Amino acid sequence: MHIIAYDITNDRERLRVSRVLDGYGQRVQASVYQCVLDAGLKARLRRELDRLNVETGFIMAWCVQGEEPSFCSGRLPDGVPAKEPRIFII
Repeated sequence: MHIIAYDITNDRERLRVSRVLDGYGQRVQASVYQCVLDAGLKARLRRELDRLNVETGFIMAWCVQGEEPSFCSGRLPDGVPAKEPRIFII
C-alpha cells in the first residue's frame, strides 16, 4: 500500500493530479490518497504523474507496506530530500 499526498498551488495542475490519482486509489483527505499498487501500476502511475510536469508544487508517495521505495514528482520545497525515510502508520 502507498500513501500519496500532494501540495500544489495551481488549481489546474491540482485538478489534473487528482484526476490521475482517482484512477489508482481512494481519496482519504483533500490531497491524500491510499493506493494499492503492484510494480506495474506503480510504474504506470509514476509515468503519468511525471508527464503532468507539475511546476507549482509536488507529489510524494510513501510505501507503508512491503519493501518498495518511496517516490516523488514535481518541485519539492527547499530542504525536503527527494528520498524520504519510510513512514510507518499505526
